[in-house]
Amino acid sequence: MQFSMFYVAGDCIVNELVFEQVLFIVFLIAIFGFVLFKRFTRSRWRKRSINRNDLHVSTVSSRKTFHKLLFARNEHGVSKMTDIVTCQLESGQKGKRVVGAFMFIDKNLLVRNKDLIKRKIVVRDSSMRKRAHIPGRKATWYDKVEVHGQTYNLWHATHLIPFRYCLSDGDISNLLFMGTAHLNMGAKYDMGYAPASRGTADSNAARVAHLKELVNSSKNGLKLDYPEVPGLRRYGFVQYSLDDFERLADYLINSRKNDHFKYGVECFYSNGSVIPDEVQVVMINLTKNKLEFSVKLKNSK
Repeated sequence: MQFSMFYVAGDCIVNELVFEQVLFIVFLIAIFGFVLFKRFTRSRWRKRSINRNDLHVSTVSSRKTFHKLLFARNEHGVSKMTDIVTCQLESGQKGKRVVGAFMFIDKNLLVRNKDLIKRKIVVRDSSMRKRAHIPGRKATWYDKVEVHGQTYNLWHATHLIPFRYCLSDGDISNLLFMGTAHLNMGAKYDMGYAPASRGTADSNAARVAHLKELVNSSKNGLKLDYPEVPGLRRYGFVQYSLDDFERLADYLINSRKNDHFKYGVECFYSNGSVIPDEVQVVMINLTKNKLEFSVKLKNSK
């Protein structure tokens, strides 16, 4: 009888211990599940850190997927934690090449990023840009021109997404490509031309002012193929630059301060080259589910 009672008591103790262990495991699972739920259901338009770069990057595996996501007028198909989407390099006849990148951005994020730069929490890093792998860099390395005793590069390590948006100078893979000075900033150094910042009919300020008029008057989004800056034929073909459309994107973000946007660039190639022949610059207003602009630019000198 005593042995029987001892076994019963022992079984009760064992059962209590097993129950407590199971309860503890269930508790841990619940906590872990809650953390995962909060992580993956947080809005990408969340409140940002004011003292560090907290941007999250995701990478897709194919151009087809990237292109579809870039032009989508919603946020579907991308994790809510993701700020920047890049694409894996694709294979061309002459090697691997950059496809594109896009970013989700609004006024709050742009203001935060500029503040991080102003306070030098995030700084430009030219040495990192030089170390970054960019297809075709070596082929353009010595393509320079001397003007009035000063040497200018005709090719730049060009951002798909401007630094003030992505806060990266090469630490994010596949975010840089080889773009001409003409594409990147509107300069044709070999022809002796570079736009002034303001004060002339072809200045950066004048270009952006004209683009503002066009985008504001466009009902279905501004669509342009190789837009040419007027009055500059003596320098050959002079197009609007990536910098011009990045400034236009700034204007849209700041003037539509309650709206959320997607901004990105896709590269296109011919003849198997690893340096793009042209790029397409795209900006989507996600709040209004509309295209703001889609522009094709030549990557030409």
